Amino acid sequence: WLWDHLRSFGSGALLARWGLEENIEIFYASGAHGPATAAWVASRLLGVPYAFAVRSHDLAEPGLNWKAKVNDAVFVRCDTEASRQAMRELLPDVPEHKFVVLRDPLTLTPPDDDADQAPSGNDAVEGLNILAVGTICRRKGYDVLLRACAVLKSKGIDFTLRIVGHGPERLRLRWLAWRLGLRGNVYFAGRVPHENMPDFYAKAHVFVAPGRKTRQGDMDGLPSALVEALAFGLAVVVSDLPGQTEAVTDGRNGRVVAQNNADALAGVLEGLALDPAERRRLGDAARRDLPAFLDEEGVEARMSAFFKKACRKL
Repeated sequence: WLWDHLRSFGSGALLARWGLEENIEIFYASGAHGPATAAWVASRLLGVPYAFAVRSHDLAEPGLNWKAKVNDAVFVRCDTEASRQAMRELLPDVPEHKFVVLRDPLTLTPPDDDADQAPSGNDAVEGLNILAVGTICRRKGYDVLLRACAVLKSKGIDFTLRIVGHGPERLRLRWLAWRLGLRGNVYFAGRVPHENMPDFYAKAHVFVAPGRKTRQGDMDGLPSALVEALAFGLAVVVSDLPGQTEAVTDGRNGRVVAQNNADALAGVLEGLALDPAERRRLGDAARRDLPAFLDEEGVEARMSAFFKKACRKL
């Protein structure tokens, strides 16, 4: 803790020097811990405004200095309504208007010529292609997904699961897949360059985000891979984490299951495996609803307005 704070304060001093040389008018930090502390220090040294972002995983370990950092910030950007509500509960004395929800933009989009059609994977007839993407760690709930896949296999459902990503739980999950008899069904793709991800989305039938809230309070907000899957028109299955259910409504543009419930997840996947038309309906609704949900132009305009107001340019 002490080393992290010393490092952040040192980084803040260097940031202030750079800001002075470049005539920086406002600092913005993309994380609530070290980056926000560095921006806070630089802001105090130069007397210029600053703001920072809070993401759901930041809330697993709130900093002791968050109240001071929030009070001095011109605004605090939250990635979901759930994280905004959590910040309000954590710091009830802070004015409500200080916390604003500004969703992240889509960083990967389908090719223009595929915008009016579902991914080719939705038309496949042999086996269910399941995709999961993200850091392989406890909060992702991939062990629950593997147990659900074991249920599918016991029922004779033909499927393939690809897990894209790397992380501290990778070896444990490979061992679990072996113990569950899934070696021929589950593939760990490792790290994949972002520009290559469209191939994975195009070949998948279903995208699964089975995240959980850990005992330490760590959980996902709205994973970028989930947003990409919605944009590619995939049928998505998510757990009932608050950030994920902001984007996915059960039965409308995806399916929602309870956290840590492998049997419920298996039941939903089995239903989608047997009903290609339902997969297509959910995927079409997902792609159609996403632009209004993200409101990228509105977010950009609001961010610009916040910065201009902080720099007294409005």
